[in-house]
Parts: sequence; C-alpha cells; structure tokens
Amino acid sequence: RGALVLLEKSSRKGYNILTLTLANGQMPTVPSINSLSRSSVPDDGTTEITVYGGNFNSETALYFTGSEYRYAYKTVPKSVSSAGNSLVVTISPHFPPPGQYQITASNNEVTHSNSVGFTVVDRN
Repeated sequence: RGALVLLEKSSRKGYNILTLTLANGQMPTVPSINSLSRSSVPDDGTTEITVYGGNFNSETALYFTGSEYRYAYKTVPKSVSSAGNSLVVTISPHFPPPGQYQITASNNEVTHSNSVGFTVVDRN
C-alpha cells in the first residue's frame, strides 16, 4: 500500500508534507470503481445495483454527487463481497431524487474513489 501524502504550501519557502493515517496508524485504503451493474434506475421502486471495483470493505459508503451538491447523498452497502471487489446497494424510491449523479466510494469519508456516472430516471 502506498502512503497518502498531502502537500501544503507554507508561508515560508517550500511545502509542508502531511501524511494521512488512520487512528490505528495504518494508511487508508482508497477504493476504486470499475463499473456498475446498471447505469440508470427508475425512481418508482426499490432497485439493487452491484458496484464492481476494488478495496471495498465493511466501512465503505457510496456518495452520490449531483449538479447542486457534492456528496449530497450517502448510502451504505447491503453487502460487500469477501474479496472486496464488489458491493450491493439498494436504491430506494426517490433516494436520490431523479437526476444525473457521479458515484464515488469511500472507506473513511476522507479519501474518495474515482467517479462513475449514474442516472435516476423520473417515471412520473
């Protein structure tokens, strides 16, 4: 695993180097999303989708970013594969509301995966 290193511009010449670690001293694992079982769902019923990628665990949450708000909607997976390469989430009626979103995954609410497009279609 690599380290997550943040550079902060210093008022003096150069940069301060900050390293993000978890409370237990371990480096956070950053999940990745490769694909979704469905890229769109209707807003009129409960639908399960599978997210395929890597580094998913029991702490993983999905975030839906819309045009108005970043990380506006958060959901916790129904299940995560033992290998950590897929998870299942339930999309409930009207959550998130109809619209286009970018989905990211995070194991610690600090570092986020790449994003993939997702649409909730208004069936009314």
